[in-house]
Parts: sequence; C-alpha cells; structure tokens
Amino acid sequence: MISWRGVPLPLSCVWEAQRVLISEMLEDRKRGDAVMELATMPRTLVTQGLRGLRLPLNFAESLARVAGAEVDERWAPSMAFEILEGEAKRFVGTLVGDEELLEDGLRQRARVEELRQSAHMQTLGDDIRAEADIRLRSSRRVSTERHEAIAQAARAAAEEVEEKRRQGLGGPQEHVRQLRGDGT
Repeated sequence: MISWRGVPLPLSCVWEAQRVLISEMLEDRKRGDAVMELATMPRTLVTQGLRGLRLPLNFAESLARVAGAEVDERWAPSMAFEILEGEAKRFVGTLVGDEELLEDGLRQRARVEELRQSAHMQTLGDDIRAEADIRLRSSRRVSTERHEAIAQAARAAAEEVEEKRRQGLGGPQEHVRQLRGDGT
C-alpha cells in the first residue's frame, strides 16, 4: 500500500493516474500516432509525473476540507507544489528545448506570484479590518461611558431639584433669586 506521511493512499488514485496515461497512449494509437513525437514525450512525461506527484496533496486537501479547514489555491502546501510544478516544467522545457513546456512553467510561476500577492493583500486587509474593529469597539465603549455619565449627572440634578422641592426651598425661580442675591 502506498502512503504519504503515514496516511495510506487509496490505490484507486494511483490506478486512476495510470489509467489516464494508458488511455491517452491508446487514443494516440487509434489516431495513427503510434509513435510519439520526440518533442512531446518529455512534456507528457513531466505533466503525467507531476499529476502522480500531486496525488498525495490532493488526498491531503480532501482530508483538510473534511476536517473543516479552508483549503483553496492559496493554501500553503498547494502553493508550494505549484512552485515545484512550475519550476520543473520550466527546467525541463529549457533542457529539451520545449517552448510550450517552458512557457507553461513561466505562466505557472507568474500565477504563483499573483497568488502570493493576493494572499499578502488579504492579510493586510484582515489586519486593517481587525484594527478598525478594535477602534470601533473602543469608540463605542467611550461613547457608552459618556452617555452613562451624562445620564447619571441628569439623574443627580433631578434628585437635587426634587430634594430641594421637598425641603421647601422653592423651585427654579427661588434658585435664580438666590443667585442674584435678591431677598425678594
């Protein structure tokens, strides 16, 4: 049994990769292309080999999704494999003179760079959003504290007025007279 980091891989994944490769070869024969062109052989070997290498990662992605992890094209293991895949295509394309494989590797490198920038921008956006949330909570807390202080001061003033009324010290006109110093 084939395993990846101690996790057994279903043989069906490996068999599926082999089945695809064999069916492509049989299709070539049916069309009369019994002999692969020398130029396309390295491309086919590289792409099929990389598909096979990616099977454990596909399995890990499936397990991560089942576990509830957010797995997308910016997931670190996926990006690492994209880098490996692009560099392998670029290297083999350069080595055997396969422009299509070389360009595919360069496109993949550019895509990975865009994904890195996207992940960086996402992180910056998350940081800004978190900071704004902190400021908003702080502002709301300060606003609530001010509102409570004003309400408490209003209650205290109302209680003072009520207490003076009960003591017979008069209402607001009496208070104004006392401030003016009028005895009348």
